[in-house]
Amino acid sequence: MSPGALVQSVWFVWIFSNATRMPVISAPLFLALGVAGAESALAGTLWAALCLLLTSGLSTAYLGYLRRNVRLGDPARLSRGGALRPVRVVAAQYLLAWALLTLLGVPFGLGSVVLVHATLVTLLAILVPEEEISLHAAAVCGAAIALAHAFGPWGLSAVLLLPPVWWARTATGRHTPGQIASGALAGTLGGLVVFLLT
Repeated sequence: MSPGALVQSVWFVWIFSNATRMPVISAPLFLALGVAGAESALAGTLWAALCLLLTSGLSTAYLGYLRRNVRLGDPARLSRGGALRPVRVVAAQYLLAWALLTLLGVPFGLGSVVLVHATLVTLLAILVPEEEISLHAAAVCGAAIALAHAFGPWGLSAVLLLPPVWWARTATGRHTPGQIASGALAGTLGGLVVFLLT
């Protein structure tokens, strides 16, 4: 492989890896579920925007604050113990966002997917001291379950993102195959449990 091709493939791997983070995946997912579940497209879009603000928006702002003011550096490079507090704060924030959205009357599918995200981040907060899992893989599988619940079997097509996520996360050295498989399993089971119980 030529040096130029190597640089291009590494660049693409990092772009794809960053594009499959839960906050990025959340935007189209929330929009699709909001429009599908609300009384109008405008109402669905507004619900999706509120969900995005209360989940991904606040957690991204919190991590940005930590990175800037606490010299956090790259959160992905933290030790498991060092990552525990920020992950717990984000898990609590997601659970509070779900509770607030539920009180406000969020459309069912949208509220359920916020609960799936809250469940996955909470699971990550519990497992961080013991085992690292891929939240990227969990987000893809949880999104596939949410889309299938809202739109039928074609929604499962979102799971086609899992092989490229697997490739990108292992190629960047961020996760082992076992951590990605654990994340995929957590996302699938978390999604199924939430949608079966709600």
